[in-house]
Formats: sequence, structure tokens, C-alpha cells
Amino acid sequence: IANFGNLNATASGDADGDGLTNLQEYIFGSDPNNASSGYPLTSVAPSSGGFIFSFPTIAGRNYQPQVSTNLSTWSALGSSVAGDGSTKSATDFTTGPRRFYRLIISLP
Repeated sequence: IANFGNLNATASGDADGDGLTNLQEYIFGSDPNNASSGYPLTSVAPSSGGFIFSFPTIAGRNYQPQVSTNLSTWSALGSSVAGDGSTKSATDFTTGPRRFYRLIISLP
């Protein structure tokens, strides 16, 4: 009700049309009425012997960086990170022809 003003909003709805459900927006801590309020990675850059990526966090959320070489099998990249409102980062020291990254955000 606080975000939509009525009871018709559902967890599976996507009020702002950004491709994230209202439930995903709740878990991310983003605004379900603003398509530009998602939580993308803030940077991905080469770093001594690997790649480093940074991401904003929200207190009360857990963040698990993951890596893949084929987009079908994902592995944890380091430990899960507890959000505290600051920007965190993860580094991948493995090199290869192709590396993909994603960030799993969850409630504790």
C-alpha cells in the first residue's frame, strides 16, 4: 500500500516495467515505481591479475558474487557479503577466454 496506494499490487507484478518483480524490488531495496532504481554493478574493471567489480549494498541484505564461463553453471566468487549501506567489491583472480559475473541478493 505504501508503494502503490492500493491492494492490487502483487509480489509477481512489475509496476515500473523494469523487468524486476515487486518481490525482487523489495529484496533489492529498490523503488518498485522507479525503473531506474535497480542495483546494477557500479563498476567492472581489470585489476592486478584479474577483475574487480563493485556494487552498492543495503543493510539487512546479503550479497553473493558469482562467476560463470558459460552462463549455465555459476559458482560463488568468495564469501557472501552482509550489506551495510556501503559499496563492496569482489575480485576474480582466475583468467580465461570468457568470464561472466552476477550478484545474488537475498534477505538474511
